[in-house]
Amino acid sequence: MRFVVPALVFPFWLACSVNDGGGSDAGVSSDVVSSDVGVNPMSDAQVCPSGRLACGGECVDTTSDVSNCGGCGKTCSSGSCTNGLCTCPANTVLCTGRCVDTNTDANDCGGCGLTCTSTCAAGRCSLVLASGQDQPWDVAVDGTSVYWTNSGTTGVLFSRVMKVPRGGGSPTTLAPVSGTISPLGIAVDGASVYWTTSAGLGTSGVYKVPLGGGSQTTLASSSHMIYSVAVDGTSAYYGWYAAPTSVKKVPLGGGSETILASATNPTSVAVDGTSLYWAEQSSVMKCPLGGGSPIVLASGLGQPVHIAIDATSVYWTIFSGEVMKVSKAGGSPTTLASGQDQPWDIAVDGTNVYWVNHGVANAMDGKVMKMPVGGGSPIVLASGQDLPWGIAVDGTSVYWTNRNGGTVMKLTPK
Repeated sequence: MRFVVPALVFPFWLACSVNDGGGSDAGVSSDVVSSDVGVNPMSDAQVCPSGRLACGGECVDTTSDVSNCGGCGKTCSSGSCTNGLCTCPANTVLCTGRCVDTNTDANDCGGCGLTCTSTCAAGRCSLVLASGQDQPWDVAVDGTSVYWTNSGTTGVLFSRVMKVPRGGGSPTTLAPVSGTISPLGIAVDGASVYWTTSAGLGTSGVYKVPLGGGSQTTLASSSHMIYSVAVDGTSAYYGWYAAPTSVKKVPLGGGSETILASATNPTSVAVDGTSLYWAEQSSVMKCPLGGGSPIVLASGLGQPVHIAIDATSVYWTIFSGEVMKVSKAGGSPTTLASGQDQPWDIAVDGTNVYWVNHGVANAMDGKVMKMPVGGGSPIVLASGQDLPWGIAVDGTSVYWTNRNGGTVMKLTPK
């Protein structure tokens, strides 16, 4: 409620007595009254009721007045003032003086200042990094770029190792893959991109190319599919399908391969500072980086497909519908999620575990999922995907490939 501050009233005789001569009474009276009203020597406490402040000639409640919120002249563009603070309507927040819905606002998608150049939905910005790709398979990310393999349907024409800036832009071909060989797994370090290939009608292997493109280097060759690759500061690690089936490593600069341990049809691999981890026919395994007897971390599983690791645990997907984990030291496995629709690739960031659900091919019902590493309810990050295949995460976003859809996607925040 506003109150009009009362004007000061002067006795008529006082207004007339100020005339010393040399001017009209009316002129002097006019000057004096104008001056007194402008100065208003009375204090706010004297002219306004308790709990109100004189602002612009009116008594206002600065705890609720949108034009004087918390003090005279402090205007709330949000249109609401509560307890002397500018507030926003339900389901909106104040961002740079505006009340916005961070679920849909492209300038503040998921939080103030998070700009979305594409579609903001449910507080996340979905961005198509690349389209028209030929069966994109695996994906990796570093501080500047996103990398993926196009497994291709027509061999030499479309099999590629690709990259695009993390913020979007024009995709770049880092390496065309010759013959009818399909590139599959991918990894990246500070200097190079590494990938594996299936045999097709040629020879499969492990390869690398500089981050900026250039000459390819063959690190290992095989007549059988090499499914995935992981790297550390010295070596590239991979599973070997040719007899004797095993897990191996080779120096990043090239050289002789080393068999680290025997394995039964190893698929996905991961590495930390001490051990190599892999998924095989019905088990999750590890061995020392220098080689040695394989150690069973979990057994009696359905076919584990992909694995990922954080500081304490190993995580994997089982195509029949489970997402599981076990301590790196071994112990009883934990089922994190069940009833998933053909879970495939998996990633972890220490707080959450992420994976893709294939769904039914050509049904556009694939999903990108996450849940806390300690357990909880799975969260759908993206639905309606066309056979999502590979997945990767960085500090802010999740990235994935849609194999049938031919797209490489990014969602922020993850």
